Amino acid sequence: MPRKQQGWITFQSSEEERQMLEQHCQQSQRSKTEVLRELVRSLSQPLPSSFKPPSQQRVQDPVSTYKINYVFAAKIN
Repeated sequence: MPRKQQGWITFQSSEEERQMLEQHCQQSQRSKTEVLRELVRSLSQPLPSSFKPPSQQRVQDPVSTYKINYVFAAKIN
């Protein structure tokens, strides 16, 4: 995919979340980019009607910043 159709997503996570991601990537033998791309793509599925968003609490743990390459994917019929 051409680079101008790609971009970066930067977010913060706690040490615990980072370790969870690292462990999952090692067990599945996939990169963080692959795992997180799959997660983002799964967001296109509708939420169940019973879904309730989490409360708006601030994370008290120290956080790390990650930069993730993402790709805009167009569905071709």
